Amino acid sequence: MIVNQVLAQREWPGKSAIGQRIRTGELNGWATVVGVVGNVHSYSLETAPGPDLYLPLTYAPPTHMVFLLRTVDDAGAHLETVRRLIQTQHGDLLFFHMRTMRQEMSNEVELRTFLMQVAGVFGALSLALSILGVYGLLAYEVSLRRKEVGIRVALGSSQLEIVQLVLRQESRWVIGGAALGLIAAMVSGYALQAQVYGVRENSLTVLGVSLVL
Repeated sequence: MIVNQVLAQREWPGKSAIGQRIRTGELNGWATVVGVVGNVHSYSLETAPGPDLYLPLTYAPPTHMVFLLRTVDDAGAHLETVRRLIQTQHGDLLFFHMRTMRQEMSNEVELRTFLMQVAGVFGALSLALSILGVYGLLAYEVSLRRKEVGIRVALGSSQLEIVQLVLRQESRWVIGGAALGLIAAMVSGYALQAQVYGVRENSLTVLGVSLVL
């Protein structure tokens, strides 16, 4: 049999698994390990790979099997050729469910992709509400200082100077809040990477959202 790395490390830590013997229920007896292969997410993308073993087809001929073909170019261009070749050689075989690995992976993460898109929409709405909130608070702050602004204008301050003064005084709160938000976003990103398959940290997106805010 061939075992994966998880099984090899669990049964024979610090040793070579090649040549070791293991008893398996599939054979109802003992088998010798002749190879070690990498780990595969066989059951769930979120679950860590478990111990797996692979037996020769001659031990237990299957009623169905999966045929994989590696190509150097677009796999989709070879589908009909492969179907025609197999039907020519083995016309009695029932041949179905032909698709590329990219399509297979896309179907596997379809629900997760939809949920991430929904989360993205809610994120955009949250950003819009945050922008409105910041604008509303700043406008309210300025309205409370209307008399001060009038006095400064009367003393010769230009409109540009007034705007610069307000932004300089209020930007510390915006920058402080954005800094805290950046830290929280980075921590959340790392947490999502550990929990959800295919999530990658995107610092440019986080920075762009902060600049928009």
